[in-house]
Amino acid sequence: MPTLDEYLQTCNLKNKDIAVVGPNMRVDEDPSPLYFANKIVNIPGTITILDDVPRITMESHGNIECYMEDFQEYVNAGVQIKKPQIIIGDITKTTIKDKFDFIYEVGTTKCILHVKARDSKKHTFKEPAKQIINAYHQMLKIGGEAIIVFPVDYAGMACFTEIAQKDSRLKTTFAEGLFSVHYTITNINVQQYNQYKKKLRKESKYLTPLFKTSKSRTITLGDGYAKMRILKLKKR
Repeated sequence: MPTLDEYLQTCNLKNKDIAVVGPNMRVDEDPSPLYFANKIVNIPGTITILDDVPRITMESHGNIECYMEDFQEYVNAGVQIKKPQIIIGDITKTTIKDKFDFIYEVGTTKCILHVKARDSKKHTFKEPAKQIINAYHQMLKIGGEAIIVFPVDYAGMACFTEIAQKDSRLKTTFAEGLFSVHYTITNINVQQYNQYKKKLRKESKYLTPLFKTSKSRTITLGDGYAKMRILKLKKR
C-alpha cells in the first residue's frame, strides 16, 4: 500500500507557500508539519502551521503548544527545518486571503466537522462543511491546492465531499486507492544527532522514535493507519 510520503513526493513544493492545518498532540501521531518544514529546508518556500485556540478537551485540533514542544525535540536532535510561522484561530472564521499555494491536513476536517456538528442546533455536517470549504477557498491562491486526508470510514466526509464537488470554484479529485500514514524525514545533521543521542543516554531519558532508525539516519514517522483517502481541492 502506498504511503502519504510517497504521494507527497509527486507534489512540487519548490517556491510554494505551504500551510499545515491542525496537527495532533505529538509529532509521532501527525508528523506532517515536521515533514514539510524538513522537506523545504533547502529550497525556496514557506511553511505555516494553522491551529485552533488551545483547549482542555482532547480533540485532535487545538493542541499546538503540546505539539510544538515535541516538534522542538526533533529539531534539537538534528532534524533540519525551515522555521514555521504559527497562526492560531478557528480556520472557519479566517481572514487570510490568497496566501497559500498548498494546504495539507490529516484528520483535521473530520475533527472540525465532528465538533461543529456536535455543538450546532441541527447537529448536521452540512454547515460546517460549507464553512471549511469556504475557508480553504479563501486562503488558497488561484491554482492552489488543498490536500485533505481522512479515514475512509468517516461518515461526515461523504457530506463534505458532496458539497465540495458541487462547488464551481473548485476542481475536486480523489487520489486513487488508499494510503498508510507514514512519512520519511531525510535532512538530518548527523553530528548533532549523535551528540543528542549520547546526551539522552547519559541522562537515561526516553529515546524517541528518532533513535529507532537505520544507519542511514532517515526517520520514518506515523501511526501506520492504512485506510486513508486523499481528496484534492484545486482553486480555479
